[in-house]
Amino acid sequence: MILLFSLDPKRNFIIETHSEHLINRLRLWKMQLGKVFDPDIKSPYNVYFATRDAKKGTTLKRMDTDKDGYFTDDNFSDGFFDQAQKDIKRNYAKKT
Repeated sequence: MILLFSLDPKRNFIIETHSEHLINRLRLWKMQLGKVFDPDIKSPYNVYFATRDAKKGTTLKRMDTDKDGYFTDDNFSDGFFDQAQKDIKRNYAKKT
């Protein structure tokens, strides 16, 4: 996951991360900003999902979020951002 982050148009930061926690905090932050300001406010960050293909090389796909912080396209590779959901289902199954 790659983040392009900017609070100042003259300065941009590119952050590469594998941290679901960081991504989820940013999604929550965007949702909270939408409640305080205009929900259609432009986000100060963009999230890109990187995939690697032997023939095409590395490609970046922009992952937009809606006003509630959910990704509008959940077409991730297996195991990405679905682990928490799998863990919850597994724990629920153990209790029943």
